Amino acid sequence: MTLLLAVAVVAETADKPAETPQAIQIVAWGADWCPACKANKPTLERLNKTPRYDILFVDYDKHKAFAKKYGINSLPSYFVVEKGKVVFKTTKLQELLAYNPEKKHESTRNPNLRRNRQHRLRR
Repeated sequence: MTLLLAVAVVAETADKPAETPQAIQIVAWGADWCPACKANKPTLERLNKTPRYDILFVDYDKHKAFAKKYGINSLPSYFVVEKGKVVFKTTKLQELLAYNPEKKHESTRNPNLRRNRQHRLRR
């Protein structure tokens, strides 16, 4: 895996390429004492066995300095990494599963919303 966070957190994985180039690379932060982390781990492990996902599990307790550096305020936390940069962050497994790399740059906001609001303010 060539993930920025993986290089920083787990040096021995720095030179390993992603198993599947099209895989969604995820850094999953968790802890043994976290109930939600324990509940989500079997799902993430199953996903990691599929070619769509390439998941790196990081233990919060072992890497607190890096957790602080990357702004981990709640567990579990998930980062989607592309070309060494975090492109999506969430704390919810359902949001992570709904992530679509093809649509990541499309805005969900109505582009006319701002124009309509400005038009109403001018009246």
